[in-house]
Amino acid sequence: MTLQDGSEIKAALPYIISASRNCDLPSEPDKLLKLLSAPFVSKVNPFNRKFSYIAFDEVKLLVLWSKFPRVFLKNPSFFKALPYKTALLYTLNDYEKEGFEQVPDLYCRIELFKECVRLLGKGAVIWRYDPIILNEELTAKEHVKRFYHIAQKLSGYCDRVIFSFVDTRYSNAKKNAAYLKVIKTSNEEKLMLIKNLVEIGKNFGMTLQSCAQSSDFTVAGAESDGCIGKYLVKYYRLNSSLCRDRAQRKLCLCLESRDIGQEHGCKFNCAYCYAFKEIKWRECC
Repeated sequence: MTLQDGSEIKAALPYIISASRNCDLPSEPDKLLKLLSAPFVSKVNPFNRKFSYIAFDEVKLLVLWSKFPRVFLKNPSFFKALPYKTALLYTLNDYEKEGFEQVPDLYCRIELFKECVRLLGKGAVIWRYDPIILNEELTAKEHVKRFYHIAQKLSGYCDRVIFSFVDTRYSNAKKNAAYLKVIKTSNEEKLMLIKNLVEIGKNFGMTLQSCAQSSDFTVAGAESDGCIGKYLVKYYRLNSSLCRDRAQRKLCLCLESRDIGQEHGCKFNCAYCYAFKEIKWRECC
């Protein structure tokens, strides 16, 4: 690929692009729309500070990851004009009381979820109930209550839910483990919780799917798939020979994609996030 200064560089030509596992690009409309309006994007490797380039010539699917995709309020018609399809993985959980995130209130997030469904289609917007944090206040019973409340509100707007339990093995999340007050939970207790969530999902026409979990939750009635996995391949009629993404953790079943987000760029400051560095604001909580 030739740059404006005449120099030639090598660029990746991905089939699927993500925006973004590393930061919430859809919550920053101007930044995301600028990136997607260009023929390619450049990224800086945070470890060696070298640039890499990603071109959009071969893209067939854009996967958006967000807690509050303001981009659909800024320019709702933008994604319909793209030469490739758009899927949205919408993280929606209720940790308002605990203050684990700096996000808009739950009602606003639910209403925006519905608006995204109206724009993209129900099958294109997937609810991520992720991560599930268990502590003395956030018991399995409390999660059932909160999950039911959200599922009831999303009835008719959602048919797939992806879940995972919080992973504090990442260095940044481990630093915040004391704030999260996570308690050790047995595999049997987790299975029972998911079994209850699966039943609630069925009542509202939703299928539950695990994400990168060491436990087998299919015995509780949930499906096992990648967030960018068999479901999206079938829904969008994509190439079924796509390979697993080796750049992700070992338990991740996602198909290969290239992320156009820059690490540590999210403003939601989630206490459980593997990519978030700063934790000073939580000292006053």
